[in-house]
Amino acid sequence: MKRTRHTPEQVINKLREADAMLSSGRSVAQVLQHLGVSEQTFLRLRNQYGGMKSEEAKRLKNQLLWLHRFRTFEELNQALRDFARRFNNHWIIGRIGYRTPAAHRSILLGPAA
Repeated sequence: MKRTRHTPEQVINKLREADAMLSSGRSVAQVLQHLGVSEQTFLRLRNQYGGMKSEEAKRLKNQLLWLHRFRTFEELNQALRDFARRFNNHWIIGRIGYRTPAAHRSILLGPAA
């Protein structure tokens, strides 16, 4: 299968689309087939980018570019992934009941996720 690299904004938009499809009653297999990714890839991307909005990712990327000098594009991507991991697991968000995005997602999806 051909590998496709997506920007963080594209990943976030695909995750939002997947959440909408899942909440409308589609099965996980149907969602994965529609997105064209494996279950393992889907779970990894959801853990990395799950609680962010695409605007937040764009703003973060711009801020990182102003604050740091990156030698390669991969260093910038790694910094984005590190921030997304911290955001999902450690930041407490008031609009979701003063929980972390990861905790809120686990409550919404139930014990199966």
